[in-house]
Amino acid sequence: MKISRIIIIAFAAFVFGSILILFIDSKKHKIDELTEAEMKSFPLGSFSVLVAEKSADIHVDYANGNKIVLDISKDKVLKNKMYRLSNDTLYVYGGMRTFVKCKKLKAIIGHKQNWVGINSVGNDSLHLDITGGQLVFNESGKHNMQLKSLAIHACDSAVIRAFAVSIDDLHIDAKEKAKLECYGHYKNVDAQLNGKSELTFGNNPLSMAIKRDESSVINVYR
Repeated sequence: MKISRIIIIAFAAFVFGSILILFIDSKKHKIDELTEAEMKSFPLGSFSVLVAEKSADIHVDYANGNKIVLDISKDKVLKNKMYRLSNDTLYVYGGMRTFVKCKKLKAIIGHKQNWVGINSVGNDSLHLDITGGQLVFNESGKHNMQLKSLAIHACDSAVIRAFAVSIDDLHIDAKEKAKLECYGHYKNVDAQLNGKSELTFGNNPLSMAIKRDESSVINVYR
């Protein structure tokens, strides 16, 4: 009888735990399914520089007007300051997923952000200064992102990935275990790698000038 009770209690605990997990997952899924129209949105003045602060999660896209959208329901109160606009620079802090819409972005600075995803910047040139964290170009690959010039300074184990892009002039300064993966088409590449950094190309650039120390690696797959 005691063994039967133990089995019944264990089974009941398993069922209850499973239901609880499903409930938590469904609540989280509902939060993830918020549409942009249901999120908090704030119009912004003009800016051309974006600073992703520590732990920030930012998705960047072109729009006719500048604004920031926060992944939180409109009826909820913000407990922490999520952004600051100063002169020509927008600072975005960590804490929740954010969507930055801008007319023309010239530079992105990353300070150990969790994620910056770039879909479009409304400009034909871009400068990146990334310290740690991850930055990804055009992850969905739904369109071909084109830039005349892209300059990248990456350090402190920063990871930068570019998908479905066409870039005329790519300039790279990578150090301190930075890792760059470049998939797409590149005409002219000028790169310097130091401190166990790694640079990978999915396609062979038309012209390539690389300087690297013995600890750094460059890979070209085709």
